[in-house]
Amino acid sequence: MTMPLKRYAFATIATLLLAGFSAWLLPFGWQQRHLYLKDYTFGTEQAQTLRHYPEAMLAFGQQAWFALDAEGAVRYYRAVVTRDAGHMAAWLKLAEAETAAGRPEKARAIVTFVEGRAGEVMFWQWPTALLAHELGLEDVFRRSTNRLAIRGWKLSDTFNLVDTHFAGNTPATLAALAPEARPAYLEWLMRWGRLEDARATWQAMAADGPPDDSIFLKFVSFLISRKAVAEAGDIWQGHGGADGMTNGSFEQTVSNQGFDWRWGRDPDGHWNLQQAFGQGRDHGTAARVMFYGQANLSFHHLYQIVPVTPGTPYRLRWWWRGTALTTDQGPFMEIYGYDCKGLHVPGPMLTGESDWHEDIVEFTPPADCQAVVVRLRRNPSKRFDSKIAGTVWVDDFAIETINNSKENG
Repeated sequence: MTMPLKRYAFATIATLLLAGFSAWLLPFGWQQRHLYLKDYTFGTEQAQTLRHYPEAMLAFGQQAWFALDAEGAVRYYRAVVTRDAGHMAAWLKLAEAETAAGRPEKARAIVTFVEGRAGEVMFWQWPTALLAHELGLEDVFRRSTNRLAIRGWKLSDTFNLVDTHFAGNTPATLAALAPEARPAYLEWLMRWGRLEDARATWQAMAADGPPDDSIFLKFVSFLISRKAVAEAGDIWQGHGGADGMTNGSFEQTVSNQGFDWRWGRDPDGHWNLQQAFGQGRDHGTAARVMFYGQANLSFHHLYQIVPVTPGTPYRLRWWWRGTALTTDQGPFMEIYGYDCKGLHVPGPMLTGESDWHEDIVEFTPPADCQAVVVRLRRNPSKRFDSKIAGTVWVDDFAIETINNSKENG
């Protein structure tokens, strides 16, 4: 055979091979088009054609599931996990379909397998917990919900599910929760206003060890909001809180919670309230309020709730000074009952210029008064020149029982 004929033969063979390969690629390319566009017709023929593709079988399984065809869903989801054993979503869907098909024992085996395989992977904990709840897999349910609670995933959904699982039985829930999960559960209970359950949870947490400051402040604030002031005061003092005024010299960061100062802000910019470091008495820290002369203000944005003993005489002491305070209505301290009537004692008013000096207010809480509010206040003026300007500093607050004061021996 001459050289030109050889070259022609090779070219013909190569062309035929390429043509055959192209013919083989055509159905493959058509299958890939369906996978890319997800334009499935969900027919039997297409299911047979795409049976080797887990992504397609997953879509066919979902179609069967929504068509209430549990057996069809089982068949397609099994096709997925047969080809991709690490497809956790398909395993969980298969467990759901097996349950609907009346084979809960197979579903339990699958969920147990997934929980062991997924381990600490958070993405699968929620669907695993749901199926474990439905299938009565108690150990799997507890492990999954604890992982969710400890890591802070889907907390509201998790504790709603836990509460349903244990029929609202808080002791049973606490027994199932790891100590690290209980603070998040307490926060959930407080959001729902469940006082008695929150108390039980706090006691369980205290038995685990001293709760951290964040959850402590939230729980005390919750008790105050639910009018359990005496209980909140006992917990406050037991956790190292002050007996009387808290952070009276403003040296600590104001928390806006518990029996600490409550600290307001003005969105309109007519006044500014902040801790003034180095501007307090003896060059310590004070609370400073600056009025900008733009409005006839009603100011009531610095206050503290203080636990007291009903019927016991008290004395409030504080130091303050002011500069360039205008109008006839200046700032003053006041004391009134928290969630009780019959107590309102205003202190002296500060106007104009005044250097650091101490003022005192005495008061006696009524029989039903478990706490008082100590508040810096300014009332609107009724005069023409009513827009207040100037600055006031307050510092070194203290409350003492009169019987224990030096003046009374």
